[in-house]
Amino acid sequence: MLNPLECKLTPLNVVLAKLSRYYGVDIHCTDNISDIKIAGKIDLECGIDEALKRISVTGRFSFSKQENVYMLKPLETIVQ
Repeated sequence: MLNPLECKLTPLNVVLAKLSRYYGVDIHCTDNISDIKIAGKIDLECGIDEALKRISVTGRFSFSKQENVYMLKPLETIVQ
């Protein structure tokens, strides 16, 4: 069993750069989340949309796509 404390934390922008190269697409994120560190494994066979969906759900981000460019940003805070 993997000890959660042994997981390597990697900045989000580094993970996105690797995914960008692997899938051959442009992936960007806003500056305020680019240095957030994440850990885990991504199934690269699931496709870029599913990979980004999984990252966005666990990291509380949203992503959108226009043509061949993906953009991640923090979820909007609901103010009442």
